[in-house]
Amino acid sequence: GYDIYEHFDRILSKRAFDIDRRMPIKVRAIHLCTGSGKSVTELILPVLKHMAGPELRLRTKIHAGSNKEICDGFAAFGLRRVHVDAICHGSFHNNETLRAWLHQRRALEEIATP
Repeated sequence: GYDIYEHFDRILSKRAFDIDRRMPIKVRAIHLCTGSGKSVTELILPVLKHMAGPELRLRTKIHAGSNKEICDGFAAFGLRRVHVDAICHGSFHNNETLRAWLHQRRALEEIATP
């Protein structure tokens, strides 16, 4: 069979998780969402959290349950419905926000272009 440990590159995985320090934004927390019951996420999460390092490990939270339970659980972290994607019963519509952001960026680039 396929031996995952034979093909696992520990140094590359550490570098991949280290990329968040080089991004122009600060990652404060990661919220993973999964359906109710056991899932692959619950099996893989401890490994991923270990590879991520202590800073990100302490800021990773997994939410399980129905979409409404997940959305309600976000309230404990100060995330209201306006911050949560519509897929999880929130009111944030990513496509509309992305289109507005792209329109704004293009307008700024046109102003900056001589």
